[in-house]
Amino acid sequence: MHSPFCRRRCSYCDFAIAILRSSSDVDRFLDGISLELEHFGDSLRPRTLYVGGGTPSRLAPADLREFFARLDRTIDRRSVLEFTVEANPEDVTPDRAVVLREAGVTRVSLGVQSLDPETLRQLGRRHTPEQVRHAVTLLRDAGIRSINVDLIFAVPGQTPSILDADLTKFIELPTHHVSAYNLTYEDRTPLRSLELLGRLTRQEPDSELVAFRLVHERLAEAGFAAYEISNYAKPGHQSLHNLTYWNNEEYLGVGPSAVSCVGHVRWRNEPDLDVWFSTLRQGLRPVADAESLAPDRFIGESFALALRTSRGVLLSRLERRARMPIDRERLDRIVRLMELRLLEREGPRIRLTPRGRELADCVAAELI
Repeated sequence: MHSPFCRRRCSYCDFAIAILRSSSDVDRFLDGISLELEHFGDSLRPRTLYVGGGTPSRLAPADLREFFARLDRTIDRRSVLEFTVEANPEDVTPDRAVVLREAGVTRVSLGVQSLDPETLRQLGRRHTPEQVRHAVTLLRDAGIRSINVDLIFAVPGQTPSILDADLTKFIELPTHHVSAYNLTYEDRTPLRSLELLGRLTRQEPDSELVAFRLVHERLAEAGFAAYEISNYAKPGHQSLHNLTYWNNEEYLGVGPSAVSCVGHVRWRNEPDLDVWFSTLRQGLRPVADAESLAPDRFIGESFALALRTSRGVLLSRLERRARMPIDRERLDRIVRLMELRLLEREGPRIRLTPRGRELADCVAAELI
């Protein structure tokens, strides 16, 4: 579920968002969610639910409660093993925490990014380190089982010592999962504009590698296992929902700009809130574009995604799901990547070596 609302756009963000300006925006969003869910009937029995954004926590407690009620009118939640909601630290209040608990939310993902004030300023974030700590306390007291915090590294001006101190603060938080991302400079973002104007300089690849290694080492020492290149969890707290994406399994997206992939057909909703809602009011599906994944494309994307995980790729399962054998050229490339010690075989699985993790995008490009 994609809730598009944000207070403002962060400097690195290129997501489809909407600035929440009035209650009518919320009304259209809630009505649109109901209309879109009706297209799928009353037989939805998902294994996981994930409400992302945007910033779902921008909704007032009463609106959040209504949002969850509308989900329950269509979705059979008896099959749900994990229910995640994204939130900004400054939005977490006692009332919102209670609403999340009452709705059965099991996991909250907090957009922290940093606990260093200057790094937060560079990223255009509005919260303070104190608000992060307060939010974690409120969520724990409310009984939320798993709390994830996002971390961004390789920010302009962020030295290894600054990052190391930031990691110490993250590790001290009583949380269960860290999603750690190398800062990217997407087109049409404020960050990219500042770079083009010469007002900031991105870190060199060697510096980014130092930061990547530091994040991996510090979190591993603290008991966070790297089950995916950017995701670290304590035992029992891996994100089941995100593993669905990395295993290239089926998922259904609802809301503006939400993406779905069912039966090797992938489609994306209209990103604009008004267009999305008006299309639904006409009784139509709000699909902006769609594509059918050919078996070879499916195999290539599955390699690129699953190799990001610590378990890697089970070749026999991939062939069964693609309904075709892996081609000779791709198998030859796997052998070559193993000779370069970027891939390794563990029983029936192929996975990245430690060096391969550092060059994962290059490996994926060879196999996609």
